[in-house]
Amino acid sequence: SYYNHLMESFTFTEEDWNTYYSENEDSFQRIDYLSYSFSLHDIAELYDTEDDDAAETTDATDAADTAAEEEHDHSEYVPVVEKYADELASKKSADDFAAYIETFLNDVLYASEEDEAARLESVQKDMKNVESTNVKYSEDDETLVKLFALGKGETYIEKDEENEEYTVYYITEPKYHEEYTTKNAYMIMLSGTSDEVTADLDEINKALSEDASAEKFAALAEEYSTDSAAAANGALYENIGKTDFSSDEIVNWLFSDERKAGEYEVFAEDTSSTTTTSDTVYYYVIMYKDDGMVKWQYDADESLRSDAYSEKYKGFEEAYGGDKITADLKELYKIPN
Repeated sequence: SYYNHLMESFTFTEEDWNTYYSENEDSFQRIDYLSYSFSLHDIAELYDTEDDDAAETTDATDAADTAAEEEHDHSEYVPVVEKYADELASKKSADDFAAYIETFLNDVLYASEEDEAARLESVQKDMKNVESTNVKYSEDDETLVKLFALGKGETYIEKDEENEEYTVYYITEPKYHEEYTTKNAYMIMLSGTSDEVTADLDEINKALSEDASAEKFAALAEEYSTDSAAAANGALYENIGKTDFSSDEIVNWLFSDERKAGEYEVFAEDTSSTTTTSDTVYYYVIMYKDDGMVKWQYDADESLRSDAYSEKYKGFEEAYGGDKITADLKELYKIPN
């Protein structure tokens, strides 16, 4: 397309990237941290349940409990929540911080759950949300401004009175920019019923066992991949970052030091966390190609290209039609990729 042609026509040097970085440093900054939010509502519910179990229930106590809940008056439990938050904030290592959270979930928040399997599932689900990585800076977010000012191993407690939560943060990686090398890889995306995808995978594996060249992979992508845009580009994905896939398995495979050009692997997308029920399954067949650009340099290059395109388009508007341009889509679609 013309857009892709124009974007590819813009070229920038390492000096350009460095200049852009120095002028926009905040936009490149990242931090990693652990966090957990103690809810006054949750603690109040736990303590109220214990009181209900210990006391005889009457119409009067039911009415009092209902009135208190309607008013959301959980102030009497503030010292309890503050105690938990202070104890968590006192942890000196990431392992101790995470261990405290897991103990709290097991022994306090989900302690009343009699079904052990259900309790462990709830704990594991909450623990998945403890770690945050590659978090971008934003001067409009007061919490992030404070977190970006902290050093490794430092903690911060944020009190959210409106939502009645105390959130504790632990900095695992202070302010940094991404110095790692991105990866280039060929990819075939598959989706459909389990039987459909299995049949496609059988054909793809059979073909690659006979010819595992990039050309053959591209041909298979054109035939089988549900990502038609990528298939048209030879199935090549360039400058893949560590946060471009939600699957740790894919990321670890791609960024392994042992990875060699031409190696390929099949990955199933984990849909266990989705709330919708569907018979559709998703698979990726990925063939490693080589290293891409350094991540922050790639981001700078993309930003420079985007800015250049905006300027070009602005000039195009001014020269050929003001703020609106009318195009014949049938004619546009005749333009080759």
